[in-house]
Amino acid sequence: MLFRRVYIAIIVFFSCLSGMAFKGKYPGEVLSHYSAEKDSLKKKAAEFLLKNMIYHHSVSSPLLDMYYENMARINKQCKYPQCLEYYDSLYQHLGQPKDCLHQMDTDVIDAQTLIAHIDAAYDCWKNGFWAKHLTFDEFCEYLLPYRVGNEKYESWRDMLRLKYLPSTD
Repeated sequence: MLFRRVYIAIIVFFSCLSGMAFKGKYPGEVLSHYSAEKDSLKKKAAEFLLKNMIYHHSVSSPLLDMYYENMARINKQCKYPQCLEYYDSLYQHLGQPKDCLHQMDTDVIDAQTLIAHIDAAYDCWKNGFWAKHLTFDEFCEYLLPYRVGNEKYESWRDMLRLKYLPSTD
């Protein structure tokens, strides 16, 4: 009986995964962009992201937004590891977020945004001073991803480059 339940659960799980898909012509638009460029590594990078995007999403809720706002304030006021105490007390005060909204990356990130992200990551890899030694697989695993967890998507790469890389003017 237990084996049958596990078997049914596995079938349902994989059925749900196979139902995940992109809406519209989005993957084709990204891949054709890199086919036109004749850059096989950028196209492989795009394939890597597109293959993995269907499994990623963001989580949001008003309580989670409040948590992030307070964390930003804490980060401005103190440095690691002193801030850890404040993080813990913030979590104790706010509690566990409920009624979270889950948005699939395929619904939030459009083709042009993904293309811009791939181009910027590739530029950092090939022309940056700290990532040139990475293999293509390491690039895909560590430099190419556009998010860390299930935070709201934001285009962070340019903001960090402007903030932390010295100006060449």
